[in-house]
Amino acid sequence: MENRWFLGWVLSSPDGLKAGRVQVLASLKENSSRDYVVDRRIGEDVGIDLGKTDKVFWPQRPATDILPSTLVRFQCEQTSDYGSDDSPERDWWKIRQINNKWQCERFGNRVVEVDNFDFLNCDTPVLTGVNENEQIYLYDTSNKRYLGLWIVGKSIVEDRGKSIRPYPTQKDLFAFEKMKLPPGCEYVFPVNFERSPLPRKYLLFRPKDSLGTRYDWYTQKQYADWCIEKLKGLAPVIFSQIAKLWPKWKEVLNEKLIELSSDQIIHHQSRWERLIRDFSYLQLEADSIRQLMANEHFQKRIKEYVLLEQKQAPVIPTQANEDLVSKLKIQISELQKQLDNEKKSKADEISELNTKLGQYSEEILQLKKELKLAQETSS
Repeated sequence: MENRWFLGWVLSSPDGLKAGRVQVLASLKENSSRDYVVDRRIGEDVGIDLGKTDKVFWPQRPATDILPSTLVRFQCEQTSDYGSDDSPERDWWKIRQINNKWQCERFGNRVVEVDNFDFLNCDTPVLTGVNENEQIYLYDTSNKRYLGLWIVGKSIVEDRGKSIRPYPTQKDLFAFEKMKLPPGCEYVFPVNFERSPLPRKYLLFRPKDSLGTRYDWYTQKQYADWCIEKLKGLAPVIFSQIAKLWPKWKEVLNEKLIELSSDQIIHHQSRWERLIRDFSYLQLEADSIRQLMANEHFQKRIKEYVLLEQKQAPVIPTQANEDLVSKLKIQISELQKQLDNEKKSKADEISELNTKLGQYSEEILQLKKELKLAQETSS
């Protein structure tokens, strides 16, 4: 019996000065996947005689970091009052302790019900009624599906709630339809539970990812950042293709910008012109470096320089000749590395400018929409 696990709700926890108490909710058992699920609920035969309290005693020492109003899994053992004192205030069982460690641990993940998942479409989603560092699942009451796992962060603004973010070790968020949850995964508190006027709901274990579908909760900005990151390496090729298919694309876009009169548009016009100048300069410089590296005359001059150095070198022993050749090879290699580094540096600068170009294009498009809307409204 001592090795059996039970499900409980912490009413109070020991802090070294005072004892605690745990409300027994059910006995637990392992399912075929080795996850713990409810065996029998309180009010049924849970396997032990709890007397008249339906609670277990938690001695005051050692203290624990498990706070009240926490769902736990625990093991217990008989107290000295077992079977002798049937007072409603005397518990017949107490939390078991092994090697000065309580056999009591946080269990399951609380479910927070929401109307839908639309509130996640922002940079920092916020929830009320949750505790910092709590691990939770969201439940969409409209579509009857769970989403998680999340961890609760700190308060963003007083009285507005706390931020939530995906659990750090979880690569993706998964949505699970209620009907597809494994048997015993969902636990709902008894409606008449005195400490819970509204039924609390928990998932006793994490459903396997294969039972759900990946949920993409990126905001518009995050989508843009992701897209820019993926396009960084392709930007030179993309702009090269655009230039081939539509050689005058920069001039046309510039003309359209000039047609707009907003001060903000003019500000972006100035940015655009600077960007185009810098982009063209760096593109030309990068192209020049590439052409130089591939130029046959340049490669020939390098070889001639090496031969000249060899001819002008005094007649010296064979070993010294070999040392000179080795030194010249190193010099050539260093020169090659310098050229490669210069090429990479310019390519990185071009990539960064391409990113800025994409961002400014998005801002310009948004401003054009706003201008059009303002014109329609004024008319």
